[in-house]
Amino acid sequence: MRVGDAITLPLTAASDDGIAWEEGKTKKPRFVEWSDELRAVWDAAAGARTGNQTLFRGRRGPYTLHGAESTWARIRARSGVANVKMHDLRRKAGSDLPLGHAQALLGHTDAHITQRHYHVLPDPVKPTR
Repeated sequence: MRVGDAITLPLTAASDDGIAWEEGKTKKPRFVEWSDELRAVWDAAAGARTGNQTLFRGRRGPYTLHGAESTWARIRARSGVANVKMHDLRRKAGSDLPLGHAQALLGHTDAHITQRHYHVLPDPVKPTR
């Protein structure tokens, strides 16, 4: 999910089956099924809140892109990890999967985009002997 979509994601995007949203960039509907890890992160972020509030909120309300970037910078500084952008997490997600799965996960209609910009690790092959 793109950062802009994540910071505007309403709590109502969650259902029993997963998370549904419309991509801000392409306006395409997207859906991701729950995994145990995703459900745990969602529940921790949502807390006891309900309704149409956004999932990710700061002390003063919904995050803005600037607020999300500032929070990310503080997290990086505390962890000692430098030069990692939020978008790098999206790239990492695409690089760890087979090309077709990465393309579907990232919402690309053209596999060439996925291959060129996100699927950066070589596909493993087994030797013949």
